[in-house]
Amino acid sequence: MRYAVSLAVVGVYCVAAAGMNIGSDTFTCPLDGTRFTSSIVASWSGLGISDDEGRAAGIGDTTEFGLHICPRCGYAGFAGDFPHEDDQGRPIQPLTPEEAEAVRAALAGQGPPAVRPEAMFPLEKAAAAEVCYRARHRPPDAMAPLHILGAWLSDGAGEDALAETYRRKAVEALQASAAAAEGSARCGRLCQAAAMLATLGQFDQAEALLASLAPEVDKGLRDEWAELTRTDPQPLLDDEASARLDAWDGLKSRVAWLKMKLQHRRLTEARSRHRALTGTLEDKQAYIELHAATASPESRAAIAEMFHNPLGPEETERVRCGVWTQEFAIGHSRGRLDASLWAAGLIPWDFHGDPPPSTARLIEDLQAIQQGRSDLASYDHMVAVARQLAERDEPEAATALWTFFQADPAWFASHVRGAFEDCDGVPPANAAIYRVLAARPHQACELAERMLLGAGAGKAAAVRLYPLAYIADAESLAVLKHALASDDLHVRIGAAKVLLFRGDDAGVATIVQEAWRNSTLVSLQHVLSGRIVQLAGPQHYEALVRLRDQWKTPPPDNDHPRGAIPPVWILPAMAQADPGRGLAVYRRWIAEQAAAPAETGDPASEGIPDYQRVADLRDAARLKYQPEIGRALARGLPMGDAGAIRTLAEAGEQAYVKEFAALLGRPTSLDVKVALIGASSKLDIPGAREALLHWSASRNRLLAAAAREALSATPAP
Repeated sequence: MRYAVSLAVVGVYCVAAAGMNIGSDTFTCPLDGTRFTSSIVASWSGLGISDDEGRAAGIGDTTEFGLHICPRCGYAGFAGDFPHEDDQGRPIQPLTPEEAEAVRAALAGQGPPAVRPEAMFPLEKAAAAEVCYRARHRPPDAMAPLHILGAWLSDGAGEDALAETYRRKAVEALQASAAAAEGSARCGRLCQAAAMLATLGQFDQAEALLASLAPEVDKGLRDEWAELTRTDPQPLLDDEASARLDAWDGLKSRVAWLKMKLQHRRLTEARSRHRALTGTLEDKQAYIELHAATASPESRAAIAEMFHNPLGPEETERVRCGVWTQEFAIGHSRGRLDASLWAAGLIPWDFHGDPPPSTARLIEDLQAIQQGRSDLASYDHMVAVARQLAERDEPEAATALWTFFQADPAWFASHVRGAFEDCDGVPPANAAIYRVLAARPHQACELAERMLLGAGAGKAAAVRLYPLAYIADAESLAVLKHALASDDLHVRIGAAKVLLFRGDDAGVATIVQEAWRNSTLVSLQHVLSGRIVQLAGPQHYEALVRLRDQWKTPPPDNDHPRGAIPPVWILPAMAQADPGRGLAVYRRWIAEQAAAPAETGDPASEGIPDYQRVADLRDAARLKYQPEIGRALARGLPMGDAGAIRTLAEAGEQAYVKEFAALLGRPTSLDVKVALIGASSKLDIPGAREALLHWSASRNRLLAAAAREALSATPAP
């Protein structure tokens, strides 16, 4: 049974974030009663696969939202470490009076935190949680998830030394907790300890642990099956019995996989490659996970050959015996190999680009996905195949993709929506998919009109207008103008977004008008805001003023005030529309925000945490930077606001280099490190070169590559 970290996934509202929805929940500190909100993962798109240590792969990183910290006293832990209710609604107080006193003393012994607790990075929260856990004398089975999470957070932040420390602690806790457990729970913890030993490079210890586990797991599986069939040789299993059997069966497969992975680790790359090309599908998977990231010509050529001939002996035998068709076996095997690329931290469609798969192979994969023959028939795999086909100029590629869109327009809509809405007027990275439809303008317009007039109205119909952003002809413009007159609000807004993208000021007028008529339409706040600012003209000024005045006070039925007041784009748009009047209003607002305390009596900002205001100002700075905004943006530096770092660096704000230097010494997130690397090329930050040298040797490939590039562009002193 996999021993994994449990994360809370209940929230009061959500913000979409590339396959992961982030919400918030309210917690009460068990030490001082402080009530505070903290971000949580409300929903998440997983890929159904995990790495050797049990960390599930998916879209977005969930680990940084697992821990919560009291902003007053610094008490930290998982959601279950704060007062909550059980499944029957009974209140649970996680601390005894004795534990609470011990935690207070431990936190007091740490001295005042260097920064406010709400500004702490995930790794700093993990350190605070460890102080609390040790003061509470938490048992090893509770310490293990915390140390595992610390190791994963350290990996993501490029903190190699810290990752090694956390893994050693995790192994110790897993082994100690296994000694007090039985059955599959005991074996699962030892199996995860072996995986973490392998990550640490302690192959002998990992191999010895797996060797001792294998017979125990085999016996457990036999005993479980014997118990289930004691009275009936063909039992009808209930959910509980199936779960027990699956736990043992999964452990057997996992132990065998880890043993094979260790065997490949002990081989040279050349010998591992030979074994993978001639061996089982599992051998191929092991090679990919271990060597794909090297990006050597030999490994890439070998992996391309594996995808060309993916079948191992077991799969070939199933085809020979008629259990599988050849077509299904190939789709199944390629899906498993794609999953191994995900586990190795690589995106399949990027990796497949060199050498690129043939168009025929991509069309075959697309058909396999549609017919359910692919083992990785997920949203992300479909995106992979569709993107590669869209980038081909060959007629058969466009025809296959066009057929796919016609057969499943709902999938196309779900794929394009986020990319278009987040692009702010700049063609998204996957614009090639839109251009497939743009190459057939008349058909694209027919498809859009059919969706508008058919049963699929609302958001889905609006999304199907988006490809018209890439078709600059009279027919597509007529469809959009027709959509502006629709009775459906979503269709009108969708058409306005496309017109904004195309540079038509009719989009501005519609967005402003709809926002004024529908004051709870919070999704308008950041929708193509840059284009609204660029296109706003004198004819829009009075409407923008009315909108600003109306949204000064949140409507009574809107409990999210930040979403109801969009000064981030209203005020810059006013400045653009009429600089004589609007620019003064905009600059005055920036000055007020820079001087305002974290909480004010202004209804427009009441209840808005300081870091959210910083985010608003950062977005405003992207649209029209003013010198007055520097002080307000600097508020985001202790919190590690990567956007604030980049904006201040681009503006040449040398006055804040001390804050930048302080961040170099903290276990910041990867996005903050990358922002600091970019800032070091524009500002003279003390200690920056030493940090770049350290990061250039990181095991985190993204961090190391960014640091090496910055070093190569900057001559040594």
